[in-house]
Amino acid sequence: MKKSKEIVSSPVISIQEGQEVGIVKELIVNAEKKGVEFLLVEKSEGVREGEIMAIPFRETVGVGDYAVTIESQSALMDLSKMNIAGNLLDKKVEIIDEKVITKKGKLLGKIVEYTIDAESGSIPLIHLVSEENNGEEKDIPLEEIISIGQQLVIVTEESIKYVESKQEAVQEAQASIEKKEVPVESIMPFESTSENEVEVSDEEQESQNTGSSVEMFINKQKQYLLGKELKRDLKDIEGNLLAEEGTVISEELFEQVQEMGRQKVIELTMLTE
Repeated sequence: MKKSKEIVSSPVISIQEGQEVGIVKELIVNAEKKGVEFLLVEKSEGVREGEIMAIPFRETVGVGDYAVTIESQSALMDLSKMNIAGNLLDKKVEIIDEKVITKKGKLLGKIVEYTIDAESGSIPLIHLVSEENNGEEKDIPLEEIISIGQQLVIVTEESIKYVESKQEAVQEAQASIEKKEVPVESIMPFESTSENEVEVSDEEQESQNTGSSVEMFINKQKQYLLGKELKRDLKDIEGNLLAEEGTVISEELFEQVQEMGRQKVIELTMLTE
């Protein structure tokens, strides 16, 4: 078991090449599967140094105290060509700092951390604090989680006992989790959005954008693309010619494309290869 903060900032080591190939920058959570599906990695080796890549959690060989290991650099996937990872990025399920409420609407607290099964990527425990418990950290196990949304985590009414009970009861719950094998579904392929997922208002969505995975992806793509040459003509969303083959990508051109949406940024990346 690993806490999410123990994985972020870990070096990524390729076993075949025997070298560090990147740094874990963020974890992408699949809310429907209640697990980590991808690691966002900033590449530190090769011609695409500095670019954000993705590693499917199932492709990791190990998640250790010092590093995340993969078999070879081939496990690093181009994020701009991965619709699955892109869809999950757009949902921006952060988990940490999300409020936890019961099915009947009782607020239990705010999530400060979550535990990850280092073998499967599943999330067997969420850790939360509340004013009622004087900031003492409490744990709720996976089987009590109904849904994970962009702003809220919904849990069963039975979850109240984990928050309001004494520490001995919490430890007993943790012991039962370690004895029980947590069922893990295959995290591929990606399925449609869960009906239970909580929608976020435009104002709340905007407030979450700062420092988000999407922003990081766009900024990294901008750094990577500026100065590169188009291999084919670039058209706008209406099919009109925006830039001809051979055009060098400038900051002005990138911003024009960015205003058309993330998919157009992905298309721009593909037109340089």
